[in-house]
Amino acid sequence: MNNGAASGFRLLVEGDVACFRRPEFASDLVTYDVMPPTVANRLISSSLPGLGASATRIQVLNPILRRWQTMRTARGTKRCHVLDNVAYVVEGEAATSAARSLSDLRAFVARAEVHLGLSDFPARVSLLDGDASRSALDGSGTIDLGWMVYDLKSGGRSAPRFFRAVMQDGVMAIPPQELADLAT
Repeated sequence: MNNGAASGFRLLVEGDVACFRRPEFASDLVTYDVMPPTVANRLISSSLPGLGASATRIQVLNPILRRWQTMRTARGTKRCHVLDNVAYVVEGEAATSAARSLSDLRAFVARAEVHLGLSDFPARVSLLDGDASRSALDGSGTIDLGWMVYDLKSGGRSAPRFFRAVMQDGVMAIPPQELADLAT
């Protein structure tokens, strides 16, 4: 990685099934249509530990396919609204003070055990060098994704903060915290 103010990276994240749980649904596990920033940042933290990096954009590569399934959880059987055959490019930035060589980053990513929302849904993660495939949503225009969890602000107890998520041609830009219009 170079010695600029920040170092960018891109992760290809794929999985057979994903569920990015919406907090407003109490009894059923209902997914967002796109991976929220809080999940993307947790995935980056697990895949690239110690970088202090955060997600800046999420590109949706595959069409958004949803279905219902039944799952056994610690609290009994639940209906779960899931996404099928997901693929994302998660772009992020890390401060150069924490930047490592490309081969070091590849080694971390190769060992990472990450999931797509729920621990039952493992993810495959790889570091991208070149361009990713085009999004199946390219040319779809603007899609309002509604209010989405931005992060969990801790103050003794975790409290979600939300932002108005918009996807443009298959890409959801994640505003920096200081510029985000966050609701609690």
